[in-house]
Amino acid sequence: MEGVGEPIAASLQRRSNPPGNTLEPITLYALNRRDESGLTVALYARPNDRYTDHVGLLRAQRLADDERLESACARAVRSLASAAGVKPAPPYVVLESDLLDDFHGRGIGAWMYAEAVRLAWSQARAALIADICTVDGVTSLSAGRVWDGAALRLVAHVEDRAAIWRSARRAVPAPTEVRMRGYRMSS
Repeated sequence: MEGVGEPIAASLQRRSNPPGNTLEPITLYALNRRDESGLTVALYARPNDRYTDHVGLLRAQRLADDERLESACARAVRSLASAAGVKPAPPYVVLESDLLDDFHGRGIGAWMYAEAVRLAWSQARAALIADICTVDGVTSLSAGRVWDGAALRLVAHVEDRAAIWRSARRAVPAPTEVRMRGYRMSS
């Protein structure tokens, strides 16, 4: 699987469990898929869980040519592309983001968003944007905290609810006390 290999020294910070609140280390198995039309970041508790038994999922779709962005987000996408020295490309819109409650507060949600930003950039030099950037789009409070938080900014340029990859790293560092491994599809 691309972007996930041996554990990387953690730099994504936990939001809701500050230092002093020790959590048991966990291992998660990540599966990433990307193509011109969309991308997926899925996390599993075991290396060969059924494909539908994920503990975390982020799914984004490429914005259609005829779909409009909310004006502040459109400006953010243009500004981010300009800062990166690339022509603005249709961004990937987060359509679905979910993480089981047992995994909240460890930086895992921020990791999923950062990985989606990396995939959007490596696939099409495109931004990742929140659903609220589209007409009739909605973004949850939990997702809003990820967009506003410092963890995503460690590896991405973020403006409003849009982000592009900025890190020289090829992979997103795992959150503190989380080991990321590649997911293997079972037969």
